Amino acid sequence: MTTIRLLAGILAAVGLSACVPPTGDFGRARPSVIHDDLMPRLGKIAASQRHEPRSDYNMTDDEKELRDRSWVIVMPNGPRPDYERALVELRRTRLLPAHWTQLDRTTYAIRLSREPHASATTRYMRLRDDIEKDRALIAGFFATARDVMEMDTIRERTLDAMAVVSPRERENAMARIAENRIVIWWTHQAFKERASRYAYALERLLIETPDRSAIVVERSLMALQRDIAAVGPYGDAGVAVEAAPVAVSK
Repeated sequence: MTTIRLLAGILAAVGLSACVPPTGDFGRARPSVIHDDLMPRLGKIAASQRHEPRSDYNMTDDEKELRDRSWVIVMPNGPRPDYERALVELRRTRLLPAHWTQLDRTTYAIRLSREPHASATTRYMRLRDDIEKDRALIAGFFATARDVMEMDTIRERTLDAMAVVSPRERENAMARIAENRIVIWWTHQAFKERASRYAYALERLLIETPDRSAIVVERSLMALQRDIAAVGPYGDAGVAVEAAPVAVSK
């Protein structure tokens, strides 16, 4: 408890603004002591206290790639207030449960409407571009998810075949499998939440500034919804992304 109180005190001292993750190249997280060390250390302790899976094993390259790809998707895109990005980062680092809350679906539409644009058509095109960017992320993420789950299957089979395995080794292995499943589940939910926000934004644009460009946006949105449906609940990656996170007793 002394360690978690010390780390919590440091985090409280730097303030909520420090919880907003820095963004690097290609929309991925930029290295940060707070976000790569301090917050994850606190998150592991918090997850244990909530009786959630927590593995002390090193991550494979694919598991690291899975989390890198997930970060781009779960982090709010477009013009979003810092508190929403901070909230997601608290969930990503496990200071809060991944399923704790959903973001307000209206925020994207409100901020899109308030952005300065040369014409109404430009707003529609901004919406379409955001939708197409998300479509481009789906294949890569679920390909990595497939690779991770294939290795998890090998991990489970090896564990079952071992003549001698300690309780802690088994717990660490099963916890890592559960952690990977949580990442995939949350990212799949984030894709669906984004599609919902885009649909809401399109409806509001049609009310405020009707434009023929809406036809192009609607086609992109329908394509995104089809792409998301194609990978869930099991999809080509062969993973149960809708499965509830598995708790591991501590």
